[in-house]
Amino acid sequence: MKCFVCDTKTNPVPGAGEFKRVKCPQCGDYQISKAALEVLRISPEMNYQVDVSAQRSWLNGKRRAGRGVPTIGSRELRLIRRQSNTAKAV
Repeated sequence: MKCFVCDTKTNPVPGAGEFKRVKCPQCGDYQISKAALEVLRISPEMNYQVDVSAQRSWLNGKRRAGRGVPTIGSRELRLIRRQSNTAKAV
């Protein structure tokens, strides 16, 4: 299995319900929803690319806030992408 953020090889971790759990040595522990995976799967048609730095920053922010294992849903992918595009424009 590979990390959905940075493509680093990871070991499979049991997920719960609609989520896949990832423990990446680069991005840390997180879970991602099937809806977010679908967005990533169709990304070539949507010109959707994950900004690895922005995604890691978002994950680390959630961890610092003490909210347990961060969860990436399709909404979070869009927010992170929007924040990343705004930062690049400035």
